[in-house]
Amino acid sequence: MLIVITSEEAIKDEAFKINQLFEHGLEQLHIRKPFLDFKGYKDLLNKINSKYYKKIIIHQYHELVETLDLGGVHLQEQKRLALGNTLKIHVNKFIKKGYKITSSFHTKSDLENISVGFSYVFLSPVFDAISKSNYKGKNFDVSSVNAFVIGLGVLQN
Repeated sequence: MLIVITSEEAIKDEAFKINQLFEHGLEQLHIRKPFLDFKGYKDLLNKINSKYYKKIIIHQYHELVETLDLGGVHLQEQKRLALGNTLKIHVNKFIKKGYKITSSFHTKSDLENISVGFSYVFLSPVFDAISKSNYKGKNFDVSSVNAFVIGLGVLQN
């Protein structure tokens, strides 16, 4: 599965480039724009061809998933933890409506202890982070984990 996560920062002609990625076989796009306000987020989505909406997972402004009939939502770790005992109800609300729901994890033990069925999860860091000097890659063995796990990391020479 080919998955792309957008840059946090705005990119020139971003929607055009996103449409091109989809035209060339992109299967899933995660829009992660924590610095965009609601209007900016919606404006970006409106510039993407709506035929690709079902392939888009959004990290912010989850209410847009139903408004635009997108593919699903991503629960960042902090939001997932903040939901506490209501996590399963929150996740099932999206699943029952046919949306994907994903989340991020930073330890294998947190992932093993989760009791909800995410569509897939991200586990990081696989490699040392280039943006955080003390964020070292981990040698994850997820063979015993009962989830579709995607490792994240940036490999740089």
